[in-house]
Amino acid sequence: VIIRDAQPATVAHTTQSTTDITVNGNTIHSVRGANFTMQCTGSGTPTPSDITIDVPDDLSSSVASSLIKVNKEGKYIGNLLIDKVTEEYAGDYKCCTYNFVNSERYESCVTIALAVEEKVTVTQNSADTD
Repeated sequence: VIIRDAQPATVAHTTQSTTDITVNGNTIHSVRGANFTMQCTGSGTPTPSDITIDVPDDLSSSVASSLIKVNKEGKYIGNLLIDKVTEEYAGDYKCCTYNFVNSERYESCVTIALAVEEKVTVTQNSADTD
């Protein structure tokens, strides 16, 4: 079967910023102790067959097992639930999706870098102003 409007799979990093995390492109800055959902969205025609998020090697398998996959409106969404971030969570996460276009497998991956830092409180002191 030849699919005329076929599009090889692509994947995008779609995590949303919150008060505890800042998303800048494929980089996430999180404060220690934050809870958030790392999200990737795969798209293509036909709809991607799967989506995965590989976690840094030294992280426990419990984090990797908290990946929830949703096939919705022609997109495959992977939500990695991250609970109480610690320094061990820092590192590169690899999100991949794939589909088959006219019997050829097309895979697309994106690397998401997670940086963990102490919660920063900004205090203004009038003595510091010029």
